Amino acid sequence: MNDINSLDFNTCILDINMPGINGLELAKKLEGKAIIFSTAYKEYAAEAFDLDAVDYIRKPYQLERLEKAMNKARTWLSHNKNATPIYIELNSSLGKSRINPNDIAYIAVAENDRRDKDICFKDGQRLLAKTSLSMNFSKSFQRINFVKLTEEQQLLWIL
Repeated sequence: MNDINSLDFNTCILDINMPGINGLELAKKLEGKAIIFSTAYKEYAAEAFDLDAVDYIRKPYQLERLEKAMNKARTWLSHNKNATPIYIELNSSLGKSRINPNDIAYIAVAENDRRDKDICFKDGQRLLAKTSLSMNFSKSFQRINFVKLTEEQQLLWIL
């Protein structure tokens, strides 16, 4: 519990009864996180939603129900200004760089080396990524192949 503030996550699935702590008590300490309760107890649902839980699913549940809860968490995170931002580390022309995908306007193929990617931020700044971005951004961006931006560049991902 002492390390909770140093953990890097944005969504947490909690039970009501857990070893050492009640899930409702833990949720109070996870401000800015998307909380999903997964429990057999129906009587705690109102209290969970009073803590701004994203969803409350009762055991046993089907995979489709868990997927629905996770989609609610994604929506909540995209709209919640108090949510803890997620950063991605990548190799860039500046060395190791840590960026928030929500700050990116688009990513294009670099002019000099097609293996590199030119990350263009919403504030107009740019960063040359020297890393494969497929794994880092596959869920955050829509991939569009070979759409011309200029004569030299091709758009890869756009919000």
